[in-house]
Amino acid sequence: MDFKSFNITFADGTSISAILNGNTYFTTEIKPEDITADKLSKVTIDGVEQTNLVCRNAWEDDGFTKFILSEKTNKEILREEADEKERDSENAIAEITSLLVASKEENRELRNKLAENDDALAELSEIMATLV
Repeated sequence: MDFKSFNITFADGTSISAILNGNTYFTTEIKPEDITADKLSKVTIDGVEQTNLVCRNAWEDDGFTKFILSEKTNKEILREEADEKERDSENAIAEITSLLVASKEENRELRNKLAENDDALAELSEIMATLV
């Protein structure tokens, strides 16, 4: 049986050569734990760039790292988009909360200054009353 060798470049610039047997790649150039979601954000296989790949499985066997890459399903893509929107919403809420806390502190400081001004005005009124 004749197996084809592929040049694979991951998003971080790591390049490997791997043999494809069915849907499983074989290589000795990386370890299973090296195949991360970050590296799969952009993968170039023999000059063809792909951005929706996921590693379905990665393991070591007979001195090889074996791994299976496939395109993300529509459900996986939608889940990632929903997760990203949720993170964006959480960040926006955190930012708004931070602004509200800062505003509350500024209001407290202004109230303190007004109270000091009221005290000064009362004192000045007393002094004026004694002069009249």
